Amino acid sequence: MAGSSKVPFLKSLRARFALVIASVASFAILVIFMVFSSRFETFLNSGIKEELTGNAEKAADAVGATVKTQVGQLTTFAAPLLLADPAKQKVSFSAFLQGFNEFLTLSTYRFDPVRNEITSSVTSDLADFQKQDALFQGGDSVGMHRTLLELELRELERFARNESLAGSLQPSYRFVSLARESRLPVFTILVRYPPEKEGSKEFSLVATSIWLTSLMVALPKTAAVETSIVDGSGIVVGSTVVRDVLAARSYGDLPVVRAALVSVQPSGLYERLGEWKIAARLPPALRDLLPKNQSFVYQGKRRLEWVGAFARVQKQGIGMDRHWVIVQKRSDAVFGVLKKSKLDTILAALFVLIGAVAVGVIWAGESTVQLGKVYRATGEIASGKFDTRIEGQSEDEIGQIAGAVNQMAADLKEQVELKAEKGRLLAEANTARTVQETFFPAGTISVRNLKMTGSYQPATECGGDLWGHFTVRPGVELVYIADAMGHGASAAIMTAMAYTACNLISDIIKDAAIFHDSPAQLLNRMNTVIFGAVKGKISMTCFAVLYDFNKGQMVFSNAGHNFPFVMFPVQGEAARPAIPQSLSLSGNPLGVDDASVFTDKTRPILAGERLVLFTDGLIECRSPGGQMWGRKALSSTMQSSNKANSVEELRDAIVGKAFGFFANVPLADDVTLVVAEVDSNWVAGNNGLVSESHPGPVEVGTIDLAVA
Repeated sequence: MAGSSKVPFLKSLRARFALVIASVASFAILVIFMVFSSRFETFLNSGIKEELTGNAEKAADAVGATVKTQVGQLTTFAAPLLLADPAKQKVSFSAFLQGFNEFLTLSTYRFDPVRNEITSSVTSDLADFQKQDALFQGGDSVGMHRTLLELELRELERFARNESLAGSLQPSYRFVSLARESRLPVFTILVRYPPEKEGSKEFSLVATSIWLTSLMVALPKTAAVETSIVDGSGIVVGSTVVRDVLAARSYGDLPVVRAALVSVQPSGLYERLGEWKIAARLPPALRDLLPKNQSFVYQGKRRLEWVGAFARVQKQGIGMDRHWVIVQKRSDAVFGVLKKSKLDTILAALFVLIGAVAVGVIWAGESTVQLGKVYRATGEIASGKFDTRIEGQSEDEIGQIAGAVNQMAADLKEQVELKAEKGRLLAEANTARTVQETFFPAGTISVRNLKMTGSYQPATECGGDLWGHFTVRPGVELVYIADAMGHGASAAIMTAMAYTACNLISDIIKDAAIFHDSPAQLLNRMNTVIFGAVKGKISMTCFAVLYDFNKGQMVFSNAGHNFPFVMFPVQGEAARPAIPQSLSLSGNPLGVDDASVFTDKTRPILAGERLVLFTDGLIECRSPGGQMWGRKALSSTMQSSNKANSVEELRDAIVGKAFGFFANVPLADDVTLVVAEVDSNWVAGNNGLVSESHPGPVEVGTIDLAVA
């Protein structure tokens, strides 16, 4: 047997079980790892935000406080000297600079707005102790000092000509950086005083440059942290990296600085929110459920990755309203702990995964012994040995599978026997359908003055619809259609019964005295026969139409059937087809009550008119959307197809439209359509025998039937 060969390990159930266990373990570890990492990262990110933002806020407060203190010292000292003798001012300036080593220069000026120029000035000299200051970095201290004074004067003139400050009753301050042009690590404070005397327009100006070291003590700095002060255009005016100040480097392209310049908050941490890469592959509904990918890292100086925070120097009236403190920390120093934790978790996960695989292999080995028994038994059952049974079943799920296999063998044996019986019944049904098909006439029925054709489609092997025609006598033709209740075997029996009844009645009604050219009499006789057989348990609808070309009239009677339509011939090529007319007449179905009485209704015959009879399956079968085709759609189709040249074309147009509407939906009922057409050359009179469109003798009492 093929199942007895040894299965390679990689293709065996043992290997598959091990793979499943490994996959489950991996998934569980992955979930735990992601949850742990996410929570740890959230905790770490929160800590980073608090730390860096707190450092930036503290540094901004310290910078503001330092500058405010220096401005206070300056104004307290300089205000009383603004109108003093220049010689006295110089002596006082030297004493001030001697007492406050962080101040490098001190100057006062008088500005006349009318003449638009400085009228007098007093500047401090560079003291000997200042010349030796290491912050001059071994350069020409005197020359650098002179350059700084010239730069101060230039900025003061711009400050003095600022008309927006005219009329202010309080001193105005401006914070500027002259470090790049002076090549000195300093920052400069300019003060503009209002006029001292009422009616005077002259006012005083004070300028001082202060060593940057006084601010650097307020800026946090480590090996991984850099702190800077930037102005409103992103230019560095103070920094723990002095070369950036001396170069007046712009930090405007750093993401953290861009965030600071547009922020409405006084402080914050740079962060970027985006979608995870996997989100692009997910549907929008699932994508919205994912949390945003939060990132604080950006590429900054020296192409390194940084995390940055900012804080605005609070408004304190010292000219630093548009200055921010920027604190940047290298990302490797921030996220190093997280990366190490992830690596440790991955190593632990690998050990757990290896253990899970080993356990899976051992457990699967015991399970495959029982599965081998099941496999061999299924092979025998597949070969036709339905009496095969699996002995010694375990009590686990594999034992349940073995029990199911035993039950399957018993069920298969029973199914084989049932299939043989079903085959026998199907053969009998096919035989019944073959017999029923012998009722059907071949092709179109054509008699003098009348042509008929039909279409039928049973819903099952045996149909329950019936239509027929027979000639009563020359010039008198009868057409009828019937529909047994339901479809299938019972309906087929009913149609066979009706077929037999019609054959018998067609012989009986040759005696005109009995029939009286009345379709109602035909329905009465058929009702008696059918009720006597089924006793009201099954019913059949029927519509009978008598064409009496001798009298030029149509007589019809109805036994609960759908009202047929009459189509009138089109008068000329340009004429619009008339709306089809229903032959409305009610009556009980056949076989319901032996006391039912059927009535006739008469109308004149028109040359070229067409009669369309149908069963309810044509209008009640449904489309894929569940809608019925309906009488209205049938009437519209008939009207649009009225110019069809033949009854066959009209039949095909109606059936094609209906089945196109049904699409591929299985029929819920039998569908039968009959089209009869009066010869367009028929003329009433001379007993209706004027037409010679269908020459040849007509046998009285012949019958044509169609069953569907």
